[in-house]
Amino acid sequence: MKKIIVIMIVFFISLNVYAIDACSTSELSRLNELANNVTFKSNYNIIEDDEVEEINVIYNIEISNYSDDLKISYKTTYDDEIIEVDPKVGLDADFSPTDNVTFYIRAYTDNMCTTKLLKTVTVKLPEYNEYYYYHKDKCDNNSDFKYCKEFMDVDISDEEIEKLFDEYLKKDDIINVPEVVKNNKAIIFGCIYGVVVIGIVAVILIVLEKNKKKKKDDL
Repeated sequence: MKKIIVIMIVFFISLNVYAIDACSTSELSRLNELANNVTFKSNYNIIEDDEVEEINVIYNIEISNYSDDLKISYKTTYDDEIIEVDPKVGLDADFSPTDNVTFYIRAYTDNMCTTKLLKTVTVKLPEYNEYYYYHKDKCDNNSDFKYCKEFMDVDISDEEIEKLFDEYLKKDDIINVPEVVKNNKAIIFGCIYGVVVIGIVAVILIVLEKNKKKKKDDL
């Protein structure tokens, strides 16, 4: 009898421990909310190489709202190694343009939810446009030009871009010519209309004056 009682006590204790350690719906919902609160912000730093007139762009990523109940790891586009982020230090790493970074947010708890993948976030690091960097003034005044975007992958030389830019300016001038002609025509027609009106008024005044004089002579 005692053995049966002991077995039953152990069984109920085991059930209670399992209930505490289980990955319940409410616990999973709480962890998902924590994962959704995590934010990733990319920043970049530009280093000029005066010797070759080139720039080196270095990205870093800031992680915010990192909870103790989460574990974050990442890997880059060109590297299959998954690296764990130290929550105390943060993401202490530099990245190159186009080297997109994928983050894996997992549960890090004392229950059965631990290691469960909660969310995956990919931070894209775009290529910085070197032509834009060295021609900011020109690009700010001609933002519609194809190669005047701050972030884009440029696969032609600056010399080729300059030729295209000259063609862009010529096309822009051609588009604006009809408007100038139109405005000039409006001015010319306005002047002619004014002269005609003045002429008609003058003729009317002369006729009226002659009729007035004729009436006086008849008297």
